[in-house]
Amino acid sequence: WPEPVGPGIYQLLNRREIAIAQSISAPAAESDPKTLTADVLQGRLAGNRAVAFRDAKSADPKSDQWWNWLIVACILGLASEIITLRWFSA
Repeated sequence: WPEPVGPGIYQLLNRREIAIAQSISAPAAESDPKTLTADVLQGRLAGNRAVAFRDAKSADPKSDQWWNWLIVACILGLASEIITLRWFSA
């Protein structure tokens, strides 16, 4: 028996007495929602509830780059403010 079939409580019986009991949980890969397709999430698992999500496979990675430029602009603004304050305080 190389691997249990699934999560649950497994018992080893000796003459109808429980000798050993072991609880097995599901592996992390099975509980990862990234492996589910859109139709499973929105159809079978959602039931009659409205479910919205953004698929990581179809998302354009370039669409999130403006956050990087916003952070760079904020850092440059803070640096220029510090330089300006040092310049006028002397």
